[in-house]
Amino acid sequence: MSFSDHEVLYDRLCTRLDTEVTPYIVMLGSHDCSSGMGSLVKEVHKQLIQDWIPDRSISQHKRVPGLTISTLLSWHLRKLQISETSPVETGVASKASEGNDDNSANKKARMKEPNHRPIVFVIKDFDAFPSPLLEDLIVSLKPLLPCQSLVLILGLATSPTSLHHSLTQSAMSALHIEHFRVQPSVSLLNTVVDKVLMNSALQFRLKDKALNYLLHHFLYLNFSITELQKGLQFAVMEHFIWQPLSFLCDGGSSVTEMVSSMSCAQFEMARSVPSFQKYIESLDDPVRQLDLLKDDLKLQPLIVKFLTDMIEHHKSTPVLLHCLYILTHSLPGAPLGCQMYEFYYQSLLGDITDSVDFQSAWKFVKVMAKLELEESATKCVKLLKKCSCPQLVETAKILESYVHELAQLSDHAKIPVSKAARKKKQPNEFEKTRAKILDYLLETIRKYLRYIDSFPLHELFYFNQASWLKKHLNPVISNVIHKALSNPGLYIPSAGSVSEDTGIDPNMPDVCIVYQLYLECGKLINMQDWRKAFISIVSAEKDVNDNVLCEQFHSAVSQLQFMGFVRPAKRKKDHMQRLTWYH
Repeated sequence: MSFSDHEVLYDRLCTRLDTEVTPYIVMLGSHDCSSGMGSLVKEVHKQLIQDWIPDRSISQHKRVPGLTISTLLSWHLRKLQISETSPVETGVASKASEGNDDNSANKKARMKEPNHRPIVFVIKDFDAFPSPLLEDLIVSLKPLLPCQSLVLILGLATSPTSLHHSLTQSAMSALHIEHFRVQPSVSLLNTVVDKVLMNSALQFRLKDKALNYLLHHFLYLNFSITELQKGLQFAVMEHFIWQPLSFLCDGGSSVTEMVSSMSCAQFEMARSVPSFQKYIESLDDPVRQLDLLKDDLKLQPLIVKFLTDMIEHHKSTPVLLHCLYILTHSLPGAPLGCQMYEFYYQSLLGDITDSVDFQSAWKFVKVMAKLELEESATKCVKLLKKCSCPQLVETAKILESYVHELAQLSDHAKIPVSKAARKKKQPNEFEKTRAKILDYLLETIRKYLRYIDSFPLHELFYFNQASWLKKHLNPVISNVIHKALSNPGLYIPSAGSVSEDTGIDPNMPDVCIVYQLYLECGKLINMQDWRKAFISIVSAEKDVNDNVLCEQFHSAVSQLQFMGFVRPAKRKKDHMQRLTWYH
């Protein structure tokens, strides 16, 4: 496994193992075996045994004897309270650990028993782990199998065949191998979109630009669900901070109660929302326009209606998108896409039924075979029945009757009776029923899967500031460093700052003073002149020895060199070359 959430995945794996299987878990990496088997065994004892040392009288500063794999057996048997001299239990444990014919249900049941909790070794980076050392570990653990259960989890970034190429036959013979894979990143992305962004219980949403940035950042940069989660958290925080009416998108409260508690100033904020102004302009009655702009009591029920419509839209959209996904995701070329997040993004760009991709996909849907259409329509009916929107439940009943009518058709009903009928292109019973089902589905999609901009006050629910996400989640590091060095007071309250009246403040950190002088220099910087300028600024406020100031100066220059601002000049030994330029 090699992806951005590598460490998070293993942490959650260990947490789940600790909760459901066993508390005896050892997490090992290639960095734990720098000194060979000795350092590996010490790491195992450190994570498992911790406070148990065979001989307490020995000082901790001396080498502790008995730190071997065999001590692991003694410790584990003590923890499980199993007698080492019991031949009956030993034989049972041997069969439990070595027998490959036991069924998995019995194995899981035994692992949950207090006396049969295995020791789990997790190798995070098998590809970087030394193969001879892993073989030694397996061979050392093999004698323990007759007495206790051991599990070895190997994280492979390549194919499982690399395991057979890396280990010898003697090591492989001691393993009973089972393969399991991590879900692809795209599947995890679909889960996040389905369970979070399309969740009807959550009224907060991302609009097209913000969602496009997060999707692009995920698919083309890092494949990190953790980074996607941070992006969503930041979007929620920014939306509820900067949108004063965002409290109205709380799905857990009564819409009428929230609107009735609004103040006059909040009603004025609602009137200033662009989508509401567009709605006012679309009204033909000037008296109605004036009433909504002046009278809060007449505006209040309208806001309740707008918010209710948005909530109902959020209930129907996920179901209809899933129905559309069932019908079109396996079409040739996948015009609308083959992933759920693509369908959701398409619905945010505009009226999805008017798009070119939808028209192309619907042409393929119109020529679906009977079995394929019946299977897809049945799945759509099941989804519509589960929807909390009453209108879609009624739609499911009508569609179910059409599907039942389709199922009653025999195979010969799909074939025209004569060549003359075929020349006239008269639709048969199957084609009529298919057209009836698809027309009804298309009508339902057009009615309930509307473009979000057509809803007044949708800005209260949707965050669309992609520039804010880009600025805070993927900033230009050089600009951030330049800002921090130019104005350290933004980060350190006691630090000084640069002003046009007083110039460079001597109380600024040394690296900031050196950086301000650096900005005034050309391509090559004379170290002696640079040092004199630094000493003249710092010594103006402090009575410090010149040797100490020289050390501070060289330390600050080293920090700039480490950050990539300067490097030693090749032609002149007493000069530094400037590497960055800001306008």
